[in-house]
Amino acid sequence: MRTVAIEGLDFHVWPSTRSGAIRLRIGQQEFAMSATEAEALASRLVDSAERHRSYRAAEQEKKPR
Repeated sequence: MRTVAIEGLDFHVWPSTRSGAIRLRIGQQEFAMSATEAEALASRLVDSAERHRSYRAAEQEKKPR
């Protein structure tokens, strides 16, 4: 399992009372989904955060010092 911090994102996940379900809260919005859906979402969030980090690093390299 990987943990990625996304600046300014209030993100909480916990097991639901439904068998195999996950509860997810992002900011003020709350969602219920299967563990498979939660894994897919987490993967997309990690990919997006890594792309953003790479983009920001490339921008910093282009700035004159």
